[in-house]
Amino acid sequence: MKSFLPKITLLLIVSICSIILLPSCSSDDDISSSNNEKFRSRFNGTTWEIDGVAFRFSSDKLFYVNGDIDGNATCYCFEEGSTNNFEYDGCIYDKVTDVVIEEDREKLVIREIWTSGTPTEQSSNCSAGEGTLTFKALGDNAISFFFDNNPSETYTLIKSNKEFLTNNCLKKPLMDL
Repeated sequence: MKSFLPKITLLLIVSICSIILLPSCSSDDDISSSNNEKFRSRFNGTTWEIDGVAFRFSSDKLFYVNGDIDGNATCYCFEEGSTNNFEYDGCIYDKVTDVVIEEDREKLVIREIWTSGTPTEQSSNCSAGEGTLTFKALGDNAISFFFDNNPSETYTLIKSNKEFLTNNCLKKPLMDL
């Protein structure tokens, strides 16, 4: 009986330590998994505004835009993939492709690549090219974004409670934003 008592004491100490340490391990996992969350998942379903134009992020799309764009109150959807024969700015581009090149919890970077196009107007330059759009979280209530052709011109989106339907949004490439 004398050798049995220290084994029970040791087993009791190990059990108590395990009970104390297990919750701290699981909370570390929770913190780690939220740090691995991607930008679009983090802001999924949230609305952001600038000058009467609302943006909404989605896990399955790049983002939505709703508001008075070019004098039209319309909803647009931007998603990864290609659009063929896209007419924009006096040109018809054979192919325009949008792709996510970087996404983490704080940042979403989207590149758009377009082939050369056919002019629909005499003075149009329809050469091939590419551009990058970067969204960056500025905390929980603001997101900045800029295009690589002019990073000094940064815009700030402010979190909003505005709601808009996204089921009838028109698909567009970023060049038409």
